[in-house]
Amino acid sequence: MKVGLYNSDVSVRNIAGKIQALGRNLAETGWLRELYSLHPAVVEGLGVVAQSLIAGGFDRDSSVDHELTLAKLHLKGNYFATAEAWGILSRPDIAPVMAAYFREIAAQNEALVAGEPRRIELLTEILLPLAHPVIEDYVSGLSEADSARVALFLTIGSHNQNTRSLVLDGEVAFVVAGWSALVGLADFIVIAGLCRWIEDVAELEELFPRYEGLQRRISRWIKIAV
Repeated sequence: MKVGLYNSDVSVRNIAGKIQALGRNLAETGWLRELYSLHPAVVEGLGVVAQSLIAGGFDRDSSVDHELTLAKLHLKGNYFATAEAWGILSRPDIAPVMAAYFREIAAQNEALVAGEPRRIELLTEILLPLAHPVIEDYVSGLSEADSARVALFLTIGSHNQNTRSLVLDGEVAFVVAGWSALVGLADFIVIAGLCRWIEDVAELEELFPRYEGLQRRISRWIKIAV
């Protein structure tokens, strides 16, 4: 089992910073490189995108200030892919697709902070012409048995729609199946890539020391009460 702590440092709070943090994490974390199986050209290409955004003056903070309100929707995302579908990430020609994705997300952020409209449809209009040839070529190289096992699902929604009460309890989710689910993959790759992965129990206990004595008794009482 792997335990990851999300890195909320300000240096990774914009698109370019996140891409660079992902690159560093991949370089330092062998099992993550093996899991992602990204072609070196893809990692290199993302690094070029990050440098290009920085050179272009992109410094958009990913957080947006809003008036404080009570949360009523707890958004969650899940991504599922079989090994036969995941294999597309090992191709070098997936690099332009991912690069285009991050460039458009950066443009969406810049438009947001400037208060200017930018059609969200641009994302798919830009990605589809790049992704279709890669997908078609990948699928054509699969055996009939492997092709039958290709499956991808992206779910976005709320599995706990409430304000810590039973008033708004319920679930709602949007599911994207098939190769169209690739549109959400880049974000999931980055999220896991931004985590600091704990290597052993000793490191975990150093970061999260156990409660002892009075603290432990109070915490157990609160747990029972809640």
